[in-house]
Amino acid sequence: MSRRSIISAERQKNHYESLNNMNTGIVIKCTILDVCGAHNPVTPYIDVMINKEGIPTQGFFGSGIHFIVFDHINKEMTNVVWKKSNDELRTCYGSDSNIIGREISLHCLNNDERSIRNAVIEWQREDDILFERETSYISLSGISGATVNDWESQMKAFEQAGIGKGRRWSRP
Repeated sequence: MSRRSIISAERQKNHYESLNNMNTGIVIKCTILDVCGAHNPVTPYIDVMINKEGIPTQGFFGSGIHFIVFDHINKEMTNVVWKKSNDELRTCYGSDSNIIGREISLHCLNNDERSIRNAVIEWQREDDILFERETSYISLSGISGATVNDWESQMKAFEQAGIGKGRRWSRP
């Protein structure tokens, strides 16, 4: 017969409950229009308000990272603070040009300006955006030893664009 440790004896006395995580807040669908911070302190989407002392009170983003978003429920422009690190943002989502145009969901407690500004950001999937398949053209000139104009053959192959997951890239 083995002896019980003090920790396992205490754990046996614990009372475990199953709680449902009730979401009392709302989810707002948004589109990112601009990324502001020290690298881009102003945006054309939000006017800069200056008080009597000449200090900007609204529309000037000198520190941190702020997403300027279009709120699809309230039909207005607002800013949302990125709470995680700049390294995580740039590593996972890339530069500003990759972030602008992305769809996000804001999880907030209320539908007011303060709650939206401090909302939790959830990135939406981009399965519905299309791009051309890279595998639709295969050059056979190396196999057959024939002389082929690869560029012309490739452009003809992409006249009927294929569909796949990702982004749609437009050709000039």
